[in-house]
Amino acid sequence: MNKKIFQIIAIISLVVLLGSCKKYLTQDSLTQALPADYFHTVKDINSTLAGVYSAFQTEMKNNYHYWGECRSDNFEGSKTYSNTIMNELNVNALTSSNGAGSWAGLYKTIGRANNGIKYIPGVANYDNTATQTVIDNAMAQCLAMRAMSYFYIVRNWGDAPVWTTPYEDLSQNPRKARSPKDSILNSIIIPDLLSAYTKIQKAQTPTVWYVGEAAIAAMLADVYMWQNDYADALLWFPKVFAAKSASGKVLASPTLGPQLADLGYKANALPTDVAAVKAQAILDETNLWKAPFLTPATCLESIWSINWDYTTNGYENLPVAVSQSNNPVSIDSTIFASWQLNTTDIRWSVTFDKTITLRDKLTKYLALPTNLGNQANQYLVMYRLADVILLYAEALNQTGNSVEALRLVNLIRTRAYVTPYLITDAAASTKAALQTTILNERRYELFGEGKRWYDLIRNGIVVSTMDPVIKIRQRRVLAPQTGFGDPQRILWPLNNQVIINSQGVLIQNPGY
Repeated sequence: MNKKIFQIIAIISLVVLLGSCKKYLTQDSLTQALPADYFHTVKDINSTLAGVYSAFQTEMKNNYHYWGECRSDNFEGSKTYSNTIMNELNVNALTSSNGAGSWAGLYKTIGRANNGIKYIPGVANYDNTATQTVIDNAMAQCLAMRAMSYFYIVRNWGDAPVWTTPYEDLSQNPRKARSPKDSILNSIIIPDLLSAYTKIQKAQTPTVWYVGEAAIAAMLADVYMWQNDYADALLWFPKVFAAKSASGKVLASPTLGPQLADLGYKANALPTDVAAVKAQAILDETNLWKAPFLTPATCLESIWSINWDYTTNGYENLPVAVSQSNNPVSIDSTIFASWQLNTTDIRWSVTFDKTITLRDKLTKYLALPTNLGNQANQYLVMYRLADVILLYAEALNQTGNSVEALRLVNLIRTRAYVTPYLITDAAASTKAALQTTILNERRYELFGEGKRWYDLIRNGIVVSTMDPVIKIRQRRVLAPQTGFGDPQRILWPLNNQVIINSQGVLIQNPGY
């Protein structure tokens, strides 16, 4: 970004509800100039969007894996290099000072989006190139990014303060009480996303780093699935499939038909010589399964990804990725061993490095399965087609269409060279069994993509899944085997500075 862009972002950004002194609960007011003074050109709109995405990008770089993966059964703390964050996550012993337990970056994103939502429409009064389409697309992105930030907040902390307008006046009370999480979902997140979908230009080829038509529809399906509202979720999956991916092609037909062969999806049968085909797939590091992590900007499957460019943004420092040493996170020993027993599955061999004793190399996002240190670009996937297909299968199963749900699961399995299930198999013969099968398939297919922990919460199986896992981890460190403990501790605790600086407005989550 040029100097002007940074100046604009600095002026229009809220400094959020978190931080030292006012940082943790208040927002710095604007003392010298109003944001309205800078919303005069399309360049100013683009600068605003850059600020919104920049704040969210940084937050995902810091916490994407800690929030979505590292509390789950996918990952555990490193035996040798585990940090304080992972020591707590490892055994569900979170404290209010945990380094990943701040919502600051999300409220920064919200603050910047609020400025855009308020001021972007007025740009048309100054710049005749700010057409209604330009305005609507920008507004859609701001609304969607605000919604996504609140969605993370609700899933991680539950009830939360709500800001839908910029903080611009010192006389405005900077301290807000928490609103109920269901109110945030139904009064902020869903209306924002519905408005965003209405505004976003349809049938356009999106830039994968920005929120487009398919991404907004995927968010809506995801939110309704979080609420177990399968009927409304089912309305949005076809809208995802009908939109274009970054490749310029429509993602899929509403029935997810034969054109998915372009992505490597096959009929429900495996090639005769599975071993030979699998070997070639592993050798070919540009194979279709890995494309969303290596070339998302042109990949048919990509819907929305986060771009962390090493040359522009510096070291990515993902806790489960590519550092030469001192990685604080390891792949959980159980899945590390058990997944490899399925010798035909191509996914584990390109997901992690099985030769590393410490189990601390998630190679999924790397062009080569070698240790490149942290000098590599990382393209974190927010949504891709396989994720949406499996969510769709889950909604179909929950609403009684197990046959179609299983067909979709088998599309995912056969692409990975895993034997498809029959409806008569134990894994698919009942609604409950098929639900478990779908979640297991999501675990393998989306491993390391920030989904597993939220899948466990959404399906109400955190305690049943994590209690035995945590007891094993507690035995290793000779700690009392208390297991997961209080179900109220599924939520994160509020950061201790939030409590202190709220001056009594906010109280800690129960269980902490």
